Amino acid sequence: MTAMPKPPTNLDELRHKLKAATTGQHDHAPPLDDGPPMDGPFDDAPPSDAPPGPVIITAADLMRKEFPEPRWAVPGLFPEGMTLLVGSPKLGKSWLGLNVAVAIALGGRAVGTIPVDQGDVLYLALEDTERRLQERLETVLRGHPAPECLHITTAWPTLDDGGMTHLRGWLASHRNARLVIIDTFAKIRGASGAMNQNLYSGDYAAAGQIKRVADDFGVAVVLVHHTRKAEAADPLDMVSGTNGLAGAVDTICVLKREVGRHDATLYLRGRDVPEADHALSFDAATCSWTLLGDAAEYRTSEERKAIIDLLRDAPDPMSPKAIAEALGKKPNNTRYLLHRMVKAGEVVGIGGAYHLPPNPPNAYNANNTPNTPNTQSEMLPSVSGVRGSVSGGEGENGPNPRTKRGSVSGVSGKGEAGNDQFTR
Repeated sequence: MTAMPKPPTNLDELRHKLKAATTGQHDHAPPLDDGPPMDGPFDDAPPSDAPPGPVIITAADLMRKEFPEPRWAVPGLFPEGMTLLVGSPKLGKSWLGLNVAVAIALGGRAVGTIPVDQGDVLYLALEDTERRLQERLETVLRGHPAPECLHITTAWPTLDDGGMTHLRGWLASHRNARLVIIDTFAKIRGASGAMNQNLYSGDYAAAGQIKRVADDFGVAVVLVHHTRKAEAADPLDMVSGTNGLAGAVDTICVLKREVGRHDATLYLRGRDVPEADHALSFDAATCSWTLLGDAAEYRTSEERKAIIDLLRDAPDPMSPKAIAEALGKKPNNTRYLLHRMVKAGEVVGIGGAYHLPPNPPNAYNANNTPNTPNTQSEMLPSVSGVRGSVSGGEGENGPNPRTKRGSVSGVSGKGEAGNDQFTR
């Protein structure tokens, strides 16, 4: 058996053995040279040729900074930064983009109701031909002069072929640019990314390139994209691709329209815009979109009108269940809406059944429909200088934007330029 080492007999011997065990210095070996003191982890300095590091400021310094208000291409819809406009194929996304582009290039009202500042617009119509674009512009302009501030192309280099370098060059030479529309994302993206990138990273990196350009120039860039086929409870889950695309952009707009209907909804969610769900209508004659207001309120108005039309044709009062079945609605929702309509004087409820009052509200008379916002075709006056003053003409049924008589405050004709006349 190997003999066990003897325990130290005194304190000095114990210290000697501990030093030998920890430093490797023994009685038969010369002491080790410790050398110059080594730098600690906080003494490391980046090499002189290293790229600049991140800029770090204190919260107090940040709060003392003053920033300009964000610019809007279309107030309430398209802020500066990157916006993803998604919708099903052939739904009208490109028409919406062209409507907005023309309105900003001329300086008028976008989607029929929102005043916009005039500025240069770059429209990358990458799925169209020049012939088709000419036809579409003729439909939208209806004989009015084409705006010089609207710049159009049907071809553009992809992201991995210098596409963003060319975009930076155009923006640098057009300092008054307010909007860039890229229609569509798939056409400009190019390759899906490096082989070592997963799908999420590829989507995020591709969208991030475009977002950096939008941020650097303080311009609104609208990226047109498609929705996936499957429906989703959260509108953002309808964006085709991974969450990397939705996560990289500032704002997401989801355009939805039921087959066979001319109205649609535009759902918005973003970093600089409040969450909103807007109702839109599409005018097939002028191929223009018009903002109708809050989608929930618009749907309620449509449901109320459907109930009134049903009761007008019914020979006898109807129960909530019968009304719901006739309209294909849920009984509880119909019962709640009827309760609100009774309070508004739109219907009368007696013994659990409902009928119209002797004099129904004027907005729902048999030969009348609720007032609706102007469509683009109705808001295109003559190009020869129009000056007037309207602040709300009064029709027989109260204020109505369709009224031709009256005065339009703030609208003055500009001859052939027609900047302030377009879409009014």
